[in-house]
Amino acid sequence: GINAEYMGWRWGCRMQSHDCASLRRGPLITDLFPTDIRAFVLSAFSAMIYTGQLFGLLIGILSQATHWRIAFAVLGIPGLVLALPFYLTVRDPGHHSATFHDSQSEDDTKLLPPLLDHDPSKASECNDSDTSTRMVRVSISTTDPAVRQRCASGSLPPDGIIMVLPDPQSPALVEALRHLFTLPPFLALFFTSTFRFMSGYAIGAWIQVFLRRKHQLATHTIALSMIIITCGGGVVASYTGGIVADRWSISSRGGKAFVCIISTALAIPFMTCTLLAPTPTLALLSLLAEYLVGESYIGPAVALLQDITPPSMRSLSSALYYVASSMGGLSPLLVGVLNNSIGDTLTDSAGNTFADPTFPMLIVIVGCYTLSLVGYCVTAVLVLRHVPT
Repeated sequence: GINAEYMGWRWGCRMQSHDCASLRRGPLITDLFPTDIRAFVLSAFSAMIYTGQLFGLLIGILSQATHWRIAFAVLGIPGLVLALPFYLTVRDPGHHSATFHDSQSEDDTKLLPPLLDHDPSKASECNDSDTSTRMVRVSISTTDPAVRQRCASGSLPPDGIIMVLPDPQSPALVEALRHLFTLPPFLALFFTSTFRFMSGYAIGAWIQVFLRRKHQLATHTIALSMIIITCGGGVVASYTGGIVADRWSISSRGGKAFVCIISTALAIPFMTCTLLAPTPTLALLSLLAEYLVGESYIGPAVALLQDITPPSMRSLSSALYYVASSMGGLSPLLVGVLNNSIGDTLTDSAGNTFADPTFPMLIVIVGCYTLSLVGYCVTAVLVLRHVPT
């Protein structure tokens, strides 16, 4: 019937959006921008999630005034308008046209032969003599003092390093999976991200229900509050997390992981206060504070994933990251099951009764926050041990 048809189309749209997101958020952005601003750029991209939520709420008003089919059609217009400019202006630079610091793991350093002199004809000769290699210009990271010194002395070109890199085929799927899941930092980050996504999905699915049942707020009040909290707090947190992570990474390899640790640690008390606050004003202010600190992890976490993954496996690692995201989508169901089992009964002014989601949300959200905090700490230790300088 209509429900099965809708579910089928929705499933297809979700598959497409996750597939594109895994490619654009991680590998493509990583290859286009240098390491020293990677977390900021990924955070800026992630901030558009909250901006999109604002437009989604505005489209909801259009849906009420017209028809939901018209609202869906309007939502598709920006994609059609931007698709052609994106196709004409954005180029895939290749996995190896990344920054100097991308040659961090042992697997990657095997791909890098000695630097050539800054002589384009010599590079061209190498390309002509060996069709399995290609010449690329690798931008120099401004955070590497040794490379900056060589550039200042004239031994390296100021705009980049000419390298001849092998052009290997991507490893087989089984081989790539085996490599990633035997890489300790990746393994820790994968499971940690699952718990972190569980917290986020549970908040997104249940916070409006909580505010309506527990504090009996009107629908328009909840909608206006969530616009301010999710859009304002989410955008500010995203940009702040990216800036701090990039600057911290200059002095420590674990800088991005440290931002995730602090973000999650600060989110726990604010989320607890949100759920246990005696007044709606205190609950909303606590939720705003939770967004301001808790949502700053997204860009640094994705940037960290790209840092610890070999370039030829970044698309696969990003896809696996979205598998963790999908697994996190189980948390709203878990809250619902607990709500039916242990939720107290609430009665509104009209005499209607509801199950109180406070403690089920507290168990799932704060519990997953705590597990992800431990996981980020483990990830930071593994990054410091296994990722070379």
